[in-house]
Amino acid sequence: MNRKILLVMGILCLLVFFTACSSDEPVKIIEDEKPIVEEKPLTGIQLGDLVEMNFVLYGEDGRVVDTNNKEIAEQAKLKTYSSGTYKFIVGQSSKVKGFDDSIIGLEKGDEKTLDIPASTNKIELEFDIETTESRAKTIQRKQRFSLNSFEQVFSKPPIIGDIVVNMDKFPWPYKILAISNNSALGEIFIKEGDEVTLPATQWKSKALQVSELAIQFFQNPKQGQIIETEFGTAIMEIARSRMKKTHNPILGKEFFYTVPSGEMISPRYEFRIIDISDEKFIISRINWPEQENLKLEVEILDVLSNKEITKMKLLS
Repeated sequence: MNRKILLVMGILCLLVFFTACSSDEPVKIIEDEKPIVEEKPLTGIQLGDLVEMNFVLYGEDGRVVDTNNKEIAEQAKLKTYSSGTYKFIVGQSSKVKGFDDSIIGLEKGDEKTLDIPASTNKIELEFDIETTESRAKTIQRKQRFSLNSFEQVFSKPPIIGDIVVNMDKFPWPYKILAISNNSALGEIFIKEGDEVTLPATQWKSKALQVSELAIQFFQNPKQGQIIETEFGTAIMEIARSRMKKTHNPILGKEFFYTVPSGEMISPRYEFRIIDISDEKFIISRINWPEQENLKLEVEILDVLSNKEITKMKLLS
């Protein structure tokens, strides 16, 4: 009896299963659906094309940053510019980042004004009007130079044991201790009691203690000494172990300033003083178009596609 009941139930289950499978609504396996992207044919200027055009590139304040128009360049007092119609391979212009990409898709005869967004952050540095520091200053005795910068600074490749001098950049000679694949290790060549003008100072400092690793100097500015700085003048006030520098910055002053870094030879950029308060002043990097949202006016005179260039090379 039990076997008959089980058999009947099994047959009923099979009938239900086949009925479901044979219904008008098929069974679907649900998968993650990927959006279908319609591929459109590329038209207009593309990477690798040879383009001839006229252009004017403007900064955020409306000044002319670059152009191939001689009259506009002279009015803007540009030091360097491209004269005559500008011809270049798209992707190889060496202009500001985004310059080449901005004209992709344009056609011969187009006259457009295009936006080029900033490709790097602005550099703004804040300083105190008054700064106080110790008259004692410690400098590492061993300093490392990249091989490229070494030859630029000392006008010759490094040689172990050699003593090199560039008094325009460093107030002391260096003795070369070691050379690697990409750098040279130099040791400041100085003895106790020597007096030098330390970098970024305008007074003498005496070497009080010289060890294998470091040199301790004692700075000797005069009381009330007025010094020249990138920002304007400053006055020095001297105590036994400390000294105070009070800046007198000039709003709008433009100058070159060495940005602090871990390198022996740090980069120098052009800055302007943009704000002064009772306690602080701010400088901002200028003449660096990559940090601005730019406008590009272009007139496309001619376009030779990459394919046409390749054909011409094959035929030549």
